[in-house]
Amino acid sequence: MISFRLTIELIQEVCRFEWVWNPDPLRFERLPPAKLPYPETLQRAYQNWQRAYLSYYRTLPMPASPLPPAPPPFRGRVEEAGSLSPMAIDWHIRLGETEARLLQEFHYWLQSPELHPMRSQVAQMARTLTLHPGEVIEGLLTCSPELAYLPWEAWKIGDEFVAPDQIRLLRVPESHRSPVFIATRRRRPRVLAIWGDDTGLNFQEDREALLTLEKLADIHALHWQPDQTIATFKEQIRQAIRDPQGWDLLFFTGHSAETELT
Repeated sequence: MISFRLTIELIQEVCRFEWVWNPDPLRFERLPPAKLPYPETLQRAYQNWQRAYLSYYRTLPMPASPLPPAPPPFRGRVEEAGSLSPMAIDWHIRLGETEARLLQEFHYWLQSPELHPMRSQVAQMARTLTLHPGEVIEGLLTCSPELAYLPWEAWKIGDEFVAPDQIRLLRVPESHRSPVFIATRRRRPRVLAIWGDDTGLNFQEDREALLTLEKLADIHALHWQPDQTIATFKEQIRQAIRDPQGWDLLFFTGHSAETELT
């Protein structure tokens, strides 16, 4: 059951949060929109994380082309008198630091008093709904393209009021603005899983997590092969997405290449 919809728009330097929920299938209620300045500190935190992320993966050795072993050092030899080599940056550590900083700035921003009525409404939902074990309150989240890169799924929207695992945010395209929240399904959900470039990554836990859904959903997988061109793999993805039966979930894991506004 989807219990609410949250729409976030960036208008110049101000974010507008609009909250709609359905107490019952035939009635919808709204809170007055909340306006929250978009902080420069959050933008800088994201840029620092992005720089560390790209630098970390650029410096990873390529498994298919191992580097030749370094020659043995010459004892006592001085390469260049009076010079110091710059210290190498540990991008793995830097990536962890910038990720933590980004999440800290993100959560601090969302704890602003202007959003308190929305967080309180989530708490009221949790108290009035009878949730069975494993059941959660789900919300549809739509945001402007300029805000899409932020880690909205990490927002612990009701932490101070309810258990954090009771709330789940699901993204939907900006064009999807229907107020209808609840739909009846008569078939098993269909999942399209795309396994992309795994250079320097380990997909084992991702595969195991996806396999846990096999009893609940039909899972179809596409695997990128190292000898396959990007154009060929993209065409396979396009053909799969066009499947007339449709999909309920798109799962992707692997490397990506994004522009500033993607």
